[in-house]
Amino acid sequence: MIGQRTATISFDVQVRLEDRGDRWAAYIEPPALTVYGATESEVMARVDEGLDFFKQYFQDDPDGVSKLRQYLDSHGVPNVVTESAPARPIRYRHPVTFSMEAVASA
Repeated sequence: MIGQRTATISFDVQVRLEDRGDRWAAYIEPPALTVYGATESEVMARVDEGLDFFKQYFQDDPDGVSKLRQYLDSHGVPNVVTESAPARPIRYRHPVTFSMEAVASA
């Protein structure tokens, strides 16, 4: 979007899978979540859902970038923040020529 600054926070997430016989468990660090599923592929889909929920919590907050960074730093999680400057709108003229036919009727 024009005029909006964006930030990307990169950090590693470790997932540990455990087959419990009747179900699978996945332990996610950070953010210290545990999700369950009937199969390995189901529990991995739930890992994505859990991480999306975690991310959305910070995205919905106007100070989310600094709060997420603070959370990661306080838990000793190495992270990198890359900010992009807002796009600056400019006036740009680009002439467009169309050929037209004139039709005369009586």
